[in-house]
Amino acid sequence: MATFDDFQKLDMRVGEIARAEAFPKARKPAYKLWVDFGEEIGIKQSSAQITDCYGLDELVGKQVLGVINFPTMKVADFSSEVLVMGVYSDQGVVLIEHQQKVKKGDRLGYFQRTQMIYFICVLFNKKKTHLQLVILCN
Repeated sequence: MATFDDFQKLDMRVGEIARAEAFPKARKPAYKLWVDFGEEIGIKQSSAQITDCYGLDELVGKQVLGVINFPTMKVADFSSEVLVMGVYSDQGVVLIEHQQKVKKGDRLGYFQRTQMIYFICVLFNKKKTHLQLVILCN
């Protein structure tokens, strides 16, 4: 079982998709993404299996949440440097998004209340109606 200390090791940041391309060499349908995480981190590459819910034309400029401190992973001939986060749903992978635009590179936060740690994300589906996901961890 993962502990809160494990969770704290993850560096999750907001980035903005600067470029997106088809990725025909990937085993599963995917896009190549170049995500700008701001001046401190810069632009990082990611392979994302989000083709069911998103077209290439709607990705550039979209803010996403990514784990930036996982090791680089080789996908076909492409180096995926970050894990762009999404939710597996009936319609495909839905990107985790937030309600307001924030600065590139901002960290995902959490707050403590007594013995429970609350981790809250807001998700948007393709129709742009929002659902709220609350994950509680001891």
